[in-house]
Amino acid sequence: MSENGQAGGEQPKTWTPVAPPAPPPAAGTGLLVRLGIGVVALAALGFGLMQMGEGLGLLKGINAPTEQLAYRSFDPASPPQLSDPTPAIAAHLQKAAGAEVLPEDARQAIEQMLADTRPGLPQRLDDITNLVGVSSYGRHIAFDNRITFSTKMDDVGAWRKNAVAQLTPFLAGKICEPANAHVAKFMKQYNVTLWHAYTANDGNPPVFIPIPPQNCGA
Repeated sequence: MSENGQAGGEQPKTWTPVAPPAPPPAAGTGLLVRLGIGVVALAALGFGLMQMGEGLGLLKGINAPTEQLAYRSFDPASPPQLSDPTPAIAAHLQKAAGAEVLPEDARQAIEQMLADTRPGLPQRLDDITNLVGVSSYGRHIAFDNRITFSTKMDDVGAWRKNAVAQLTPFLAGKICEPANAHVAKFMKQYNVTLWHAYTANDGNPPVFIPIPPQNCGA
């Protein structure tokens, strides 16, 4: 088992931009390269829309438990000090994985997928989203995405609820598309759950969106 996030430490008050996206990976590269740069990039477009949620009428008052957030609002004129979300992502994966010990074939397959993915990172996915890393623990793999808000937000909690509610079916549906059949096969073969971790520059913990291996049926 492994947990391989980005080296952390105290961060500035904005995520550091990365280079423009590289050309699409070749067909022979690892499964998660195409998943991380393709599917996650589409998800980032959804986040860009939801950043403007109030103006677009997307904040629908979803009934969900209220989170204990460090910051309930965000103002780009006075951003909070950011910290490295890698430990929170690692802790989330460890909690989800529990004490299961992987068989050697599953461990090696997951390690290979991570090794194939990392050379293509970091990736700038759109104007507000950077994919900076991928990590795993047991049968759980997480993409580390950083979101940079640029507009004032009065209710960060509402945005987070809508992010989970709207992106969960979107991401799950993408895995079931014929173009991603290889990813769905990998997930089911090794019982792997994919997590999309989104950390915004609002000073709050990551938002986690799971895609379980049962998503596309038997």
